[in-house]
Amino acid sequence: MVFAHFKWFKHEGGLFHFVHSRFRDAKSIQQLISCKPRQSILSKEHIVTVMFVGNFIGIVCARSLHYQFYSWYFYSLPFLLWRTQFPTVVRIILFVIVELCWNVYPSTSYSSLLLLFAHLFILFGLWSSPAEYPYADKKEKADRDSKESGKAM
Repeated sequence: MVFAHFKWFKHEGGLFHFVHSRFRDAKSIQQLISCKPRQSILSKEHIVTVMFVGNFIGIVCARSLHYQFYSWYFYSLPFLLWRTQFPTVVRIILFVIVELCWNVYPSTSYSSLLLLFAHLFILFGLWSSPAEYPYADKKEKADRDSKESGKAM
C-alpha cells in the first residue's frame, strides 16, 4: 500500500485520491457500474516495474522462502537493481550476494540473514529511486511512429 500510494500513484495524488476520483461522481451503484473510466495508456516500463516490485515486496515480506520462489523473481532482479540509484558495482555485488545466498543448501541462519539484508537493501534502493511518470506520452508515440516510418522507406 505504501509503494502504491507514494510511488505508483504519485502522479495521481496518491492511491486514495486516485480511487476517490474514480468513484466521486457516482450517485448510485448503477452509475458506478456503468461509468466509463478516463482512458490512460500506461507505459510498458511502468507496468513491468509495478509487477516486479509488487512481486519483490511479497518475497521480502514472506515468512519463509522456498527455492522455487527464487525462480519467480530471479529474472526480475537485474531490472529491479537497475531501477535503483545504486552504482553499477553495488548492483552487481547485490545480485551476486542474492545468488550465493540461494545456492547455500541447506540454508543456514547466516545465509538467510544475508539474503534478508540484501533484499531490504534492494527494497530501500527501489523506494529511494524517483517515481517514474506512469503514462505513455503522445510525444513518445510520435517518435516511435516516425522511427517505424523511417524503417519502412
